[in-house]
Amino acid sequence: MSISIRILYIVFILFVSFSVFAKDIFLQGKFSVGFFPLSPPNESSDSMSEKELATLLLEEARWVYSGMVFGFSFSYVPYDKTRKIEEVFSLEPIAEIKWGDPFLSVMQTWTEDKVFYAMISYTVPERFLHWYEHWQSANLEVASGIGTAPAFEGYAARKKAVEEAVKQAVREHERARVFNKPRLISGTVALRSVPVIRFYGDRYRAQVDVVLEIKSVKEYRFD
Repeated sequence: MSISIRILYIVFILFVSFSVFAKDIFLQGKFSVGFFPLSPPNESSDSMSEKELATLLLEEARWVYSGMVFGFSFSYVPYDKTRKIEEVFSLEPIAEIKWGDPFLSVMQTWTEDKVFYAMISYTVPERFLHWYEHWQSANLEVASGIGTAPAFEGYAARKKAVEEAVKQAVREHERARVFNKPRLISGTVALRSVPVIRFYGDRYRAQVDVVLEIKSVKEYRFD
């Protein structure tokens, strides 16, 4: 094979490789957690190592990016005092990024004011692009919400605060559109960005922006 043909071959391979990579979507966000969080009474409140905190935040990022790429299915039963109906909200991942996915990585970590930070990225591979692009549609509704959860429940409270924030986003979105309080609302929802989670007093506070599709609104029957 002549030198010129070899050069053309290498250029072709690089072009194909770049074209495939260029189709990927790069997501990046800053995740943080304190070194001394409140813990349940039966758990140790000792500080964790930076390696343990990085692993914890990587798992949180896996859940968050799954919610950005694939989204969640939800069902919501609003509280109704008159009918003695308790509020119930469920949020389930439609699909999840697998633990150990090579496209999910910790890019940088640092510590500031007893808070551990990690810059974590996820490159959406081509096979998942149709999921992500679906949520970028201009035809979908957007909403935002704020939720809290008791910090004494441990790190699990961070996820609960996000779920509560998603519930509030769905609730406020539908309150402006449904006159009579419904019996059940169901649909799908995706995170538009990495949730902002902060520690305030004895609670975690999460703020989210979401895009959602309402699949069904079931009303109460009036016999």
